[in-house]
Amino acid sequence: MRSDYTVRVNGELPQAIRSMRFRLGLNGRDFGKLIGVRQPVLSHYECGICKPFLTVLIRLLARASNEERPILERELSRFRVSLQELKAAAGCCSLPDNRPAKNLSIGSETAVFNGKE
Repeated sequence: MRSDYTVRVNGELPQAIRSMRFRLGLNGRDFGKLIGVRQPVLSHYECGICKPFLTVLIRLLARASNEERPILERELSRFRVSLQELKAAAGCCSLPDNRPAKNLSIGSETAVFNGKE
C-alpha cells in the first residue's frame, strides 16, 4: 500500500496551501498554474505527501493572507533565507549591514542567502 512508504508532512502547511486555493476561488489546475506546478504536485502538497521547493514557497508567500503567512515563513526558514534577503534579491530593499549576499538561481527564481552553512 502506498501510504506504508510515504511520509506525511505536518498538517499546518498543507492546510495553509489548501486554504489559499479556496480563498482565491481556484481549482487545483488553475492554482497549480499560478504557483508554477502541475495539479498532481499541488495535490501532493495539499495532502502532505511532499513539501514545496523554495521557488514554490516564494510564489505562495506572494499570495498569502495574514493567517497563511507565518506558516509559509516558518517553512522558508528551513532554507535559511530571510524575508529581507528575498526582498533584497528582488531589488525591493538593501540588506541592513550592506554585506554582500550570495545569490542562488533556481529556474527563473533567485534567492539570496546570508552565507551561513
